[in-house]
Amino acid sequence: MIFFLFMYDVRESLLYSCTLLCVRWLFAHVTRTSSAAGLGYYRDALDSLCDDQMTWMSYTDEILGLLPPIAREHSEIWRARVPLICFDVVEHHFPDRVLRQFGLQQVTPGPCDTSVHLHKIDRRGKHTEDWGMRHIQYITMWDERATYIVDGIPSLVPTASVDYMRWYYTITRVFISPSFRVPTDHYQPSSVALHMTTRALRSIH
Repeated sequence: MIFFLFMYDVRESLLYSCTLLCVRWLFAHVTRTSSAAGLGYYRDALDSLCDDQMTWMSYTDEILGLLPPIAREHSEIWRARVPLICFDVVEHHFPDRVLRQFGLQQVTPGPCDTSVHLHKIDRRGKHTEDWGMRHIQYITMWDERATYIVDGIPSLVPTASVDYMRWYYTITRVFISPSFRVPTDHYQPSSVALHMTTRALRSIH
């Protein structure tokens, strides 16, 4: 490792054969941690984020100005809680879960339907299927989209209500690292310690 002192000048470092070995070792390890094998590093970085390191910014006029006019013409339907349909594909749009993106205070959203059956539908072997009739209930909701627009309390600073945060912690994963077990390799994510601390505090309450 002492040869890293000479690496500030590449031309000079080439004079040291050991430095070349160090460079090769470093490249191999950096490459490895940047691939799928480095997943633990990325998860650890995300798990270690604090509130002040996350900047939630709603759509600005500058960003909206980049959209073509046809996309901005009926911008109110961006907040319509309706299904989006393309032949056999039906995907529900839940803007009430990202109200801060629209400059509104985030409150506890309503229940959502993520039908497994609906997501299994495809066009294989259904060449004569009338998708207009098959998805008539969703098409009807889309036709009435103006009645499904979600409203909220305007907020200059993106905020979330206390009730929302209480609800959020009951339905989400606070950490994305999959295990509490301390890894045996050379890298030990700090999120493991956070996992253990959180688990202990929750057991107290």
